[in-house]
Amino acid sequence: GDNIEERTNIYVKTKYEGETITTKYQKVGVKTNIYRVGNLAFMSDSLKGQENISDNAFFSRLNCLINMGWICPQISREAISPVDLTARAITLLFDKAFIQNKIHHVFNTKISNVGEAIYQSKLFNIQKVSVREFISNIVNFIDDPKYQHFIELYLLHKRWLDKNHNTTYIEILQNRTGAILKEYGFEWPEINPNDIATYLNKECSREENGKNS
Repeated sequence: GDNIEERTNIYVKTKYEGETITTKYQKVGVKTNIYRVGNLAFMSDSLKGQENISDNAFFSRLNCLINMGWICPQISREAISPVDLTARAITLLFDKAFIQNKIHHVFNTKISNVGEAIYQSKLFNIQKVSVREFISNIVNFIDDPKYQHFIELYLLHKRWLDKNHNTTYIEILQNRTGAILKEYGFEWPEINPNDIATYLNKECSREENGKNS
């Protein structure tokens, strides 16, 4: 359906169902692996996003912030896993017999402050605010027609409107997977802040042109 929250729930549900089916086959002797990927954003070389960019949760969150006009670096820290590098990591793992029937967390552990990157780039007309100001702006402008759509979309993608959302902080470690990848010559890079801003600027323009075409 067109409901974003429904789509998000379906995404989580189908991932869970896929892992459940995979585990059942492991019990009858089928060699399988489960790869839990990170925050897929763009290609590392071209900085190009996916074709249906408006369906990408990472882009949607940042695009909402651009349209709202304010950003808070303290709550804008993200682990970004470029799509091509994630694919390379999986191909290094998938055929290794000694790590079959395992769950692998394949994501970049190096955190990027996307809020600071966007603000410092000067590509966007955006104001840097504190956490208190950010929350106050959401409360004050959520019924304003100019901001309502973007605020609601941002809250949905952050899952702040999900009454079943668990606010407990969970840190997922991938030390084992990271160590194996390192043995095969693969290490996750630091994401260049300029690349984040360039990607976002390009994809915002592409989405806008798509709406007007």
